[in-house]
Amino acid sequence: MTEVPGEGRCPPWVTGEEVYGRDAWLRAFLEDQHTGYVLKIPCSFRVTLPTGRKARADHAARLVPARAWQTAWAGHGSKGERDCSWAWLATASARRHPLIRRRLTDPAGLACFVCHVPAGRACPFTTLIRVAGRRCPVEEDFALGKSWSGLAGSQARRHTAITRHRPHPVTCHPVTPG
Repeated sequence: MTEVPGEGRCPPWVTGEEVYGRDAWLRAFLEDQHTGYVLKIPCSFRVTLPTGRKARADHAARLVPARAWQTAWAGHGSKGERDCSWAWLATASARRHPLIRRRLTDPAGLACFVCHVPAGRACPFTTLIRVAGRRCPVEEDFALGKSWSGLAGSQARRHTAITRHRPHPVTCHPVTPG
């Protein structure tokens, strides 16, 4: 990750699952690189409200007035279209805010994200929603890749399992000459 900025290849936006959203070092690194992010966080993630009070992201979502929720399309998912209600919460930070997604079919089903918009970058609310929606295809591709390679979720994180199983899918992969 630290080599990407030196090569001049920093993307304008990054998205990812909870494991990345909880990583304070990654968030600080992306902010230092002026890279925007929309990272999923657990609903128990603590946010600092404008009053200075700390609250869980899902509890802070209860403070959002009904008129502030916006319905928007987040892209195609494995189970069809993903129309959801979205709200962006104010925090004590000028650049980092929670984004809350609630399902139209189940308003109690919340998903929480932490967003960072770099200074000087204009960012409509719909851009954050589109970036959040790009997370799902990436995760689906990752899951598909693990199943094709014969690796279980825990094996994909272990060097021994990866090096043991890597030659098999590589040798079976068709190569087009040219």
